[in-house]
Amino acid sequence: MIHSIGASALLTEKSALRDTETWIGTHEGAPPVIITDRSADLPAPCDWVDPEVGPDHVAFLQFTSGSTSTPRGVVIRHHNILDNAEHFSRVNGCGSENRFGGWLPMHHDFGLLSMFLFPLCYGASTVHMPASGFLRRPHSWFYLIDRFNLDFSSSPNFGYDLCVRRVTDEQEKGIDLSRWAWALDGAEPVLPATLRRFSKRFERIGFRAETLTAGYGLAEATLMVTCDAQAKAPTVVCVDAARLEKGEFHPAPVSESGREIVRCGDVDVPGSNTRLLIVDPDTRDVLPSNTVGEVWISGSSVAHGYWNRPEDTEKAFNAVTSDGQSGFLRTGDLAAVDDGGLYITGRMKEVLIYHGRNIYPQDIEAAVRSADTRLEHGIGAAFTVHGDDSKEEIAVVHEVQPRGADADQLEEILTRIHRNVSREFGVALGAVVLVRRGGVKRTTSGKIQRLKMRSAFLEQDLKTVHARISPALSDSVPRLANRTQEGGR
Repeated sequence: MIHSIGASALLTEKSALRDTETWIGTHEGAPPVIITDRSADLPAPCDWVDPEVGPDHVAFLQFTSGSTSTPRGVVIRHHNILDNAEHFSRVNGCGSENRFGGWLPMHHDFGLLSMFLFPLCYGASTVHMPASGFLRRPHSWFYLIDRFNLDFSSSPNFGYDLCVRRVTDEQEKGIDLSRWAWALDGAEPVLPATLRRFSKRFERIGFRAETLTAGYGLAEATLMVTCDAQAKAPTVVCVDAARLEKGEFHPAPVSESGREIVRCGDVDVPGSNTRLLIVDPDTRDVLPSNTVGEVWISGSSVAHGYWNRPEDTEKAFNAVTSDGQSGFLRTGDLAAVDDGGLYITGRMKEVLIYHGRNIYPQDIEAAVRSADTRLEHGIGAAFTVHGDDSKEEIAVVHEVQPRGADADQLEEILTRIHRNVSREFGVALGAVVLVRRGGVKRTTSGKIQRLKMRSAFLEQDLKTVHARISPALSDSVPRLANRTQEGGR
């Protein structure tokens, strides 16, 4: 990132100088480190000089998360920020009278824009705490919301899940969440189970189910594309998993289980110039409702391209449909529209092609997670690898809480995993590797880096707790296979 932007300096503060210089010193051609002085008084208002910045000047570069590719610097201009702030306000009705805030870090678009720059645009107030403080003491987020009377505060899905797992009954005492009006769940896949658990767990301290809302956005669109800001609990649709594999979005029969997907907002927002289409990524045909395709968007919130990457910019930002509609951003996200609402189903680059079927990795991961209580709070990554006969095999790396479990118990967990996945998908897993918590790579916003986990699996760079590797993959990952034969410890 430093080299791609041609950075001439790196700013830090005195307390972080030693660590920063140690880190930056390992990189060839790194820029000098400059200390910012937080003790200095702010200059007087009369000393301000108009820099003569216009709407089309670059405000900052916003790097993509890198969940499916190398991070790229999205060129965000001032008009992109202003338009997305207006779009954000149209959807959820926020303005100068609202109080924003939370723990979202400023190095991520979710925090920088929704919790800082947007309130600045509205003339609203915003209150912040360190993300590290939230991770150590999740209940401090609730304390912040209650103490400063915040009504707008958001988090990725993992943040809500962390509160459910870590906030104790004692820490809830004295906290009132009844004034919290809008809690966006975004920046990573929204899990219906998390929404339900969070609402039920904290309703006794005033939290309302209708406060939660699911949203969809990406760095290339500045921040938000859609958000389901309705005065009711999030809409969850249970769709037919078999038809979903074929690109069809239809409710599951009552007698059968299906896949739950959360509605992420209205496709059409009155007064907004943001347009969203569902397009066949191969033919570029615009697809009808209830058909899964790639999300294409256009509008003033969409950025102008990637910094110093003209080929990537041309490929992603100037897409044209088969009927001649131009100027669209190809997101790489798969979704369907049902009754005017957007339902995100996955990422194009991460869909598992298995014996001619399109299987979503998050579905496999959910089946694995439900196999045992020691898996349910961990993160998993499912991906495909080539076996001895060149056929694709599905492998899963999943975090486990192994405390108190011996080799036989861990082997039983693997058996349950295989049984769950086989029963739900008719798939025989080629490999299952259990790792400790934190062993599955994620981006700063919590997105699972499945492609990096695939590389770590093939390079056998995993801190394995227990594993089961099929004969078809034993030659591809001999060290992991040998561990399995030796008992997996």
